[in-house]
Amino acid sequence: MFTFFDSTFTTTTKQAIFFALLTIAALALPAQAKAGTLTGDAIGKTIGGHTLVLSAMGVQLPIAYRANGTMTGSMAAYVASLAGESRLSDSGKWWIQGGRLCQRWNSWLDGKTYCFTLSSSGSLIHWSAGSGQSGTARISN
Repeated sequence: MFTFFDSTFTTTTKQAIFFALLTIAALALPAQAKAGTLTGDAIGKTIGGHTLVLSAMGVQLPIAYRANGTMTGSMAAYVASLAGESRLSDSGKWWIQGGRLCQRWNSWLDGKTYCFTLSSSGSLIHWSAGSGQSGTARISN
């Protein structure tokens, strides 16, 4: 597989590129006013059993959040290459902690845990990471 990066590519750089791709995708979605912040059970009811999709410039980044706390995702080969990821798809776990959605991929983002504050407006979800990255996704089902 063609890749832009070698094995010395740092975790921090991979995370920055991955989040930048998510943010770029989110910025291409229609702007919506933020509704109330989702916490606790509202997070699980909103995303559990649904797929959230980031899309921009023809790129779809779907993440399926199952009600049992597992998740799966997939991305195009060139997006994975730009993000420094060797796998086109991955699975992981999600849970609610401290009023935020937390998730950990098995492989992507080096399997580290990330937590997000969520708010919703209809079928749109606004997410914000503690590191300053934020964006919007739509609920597809």
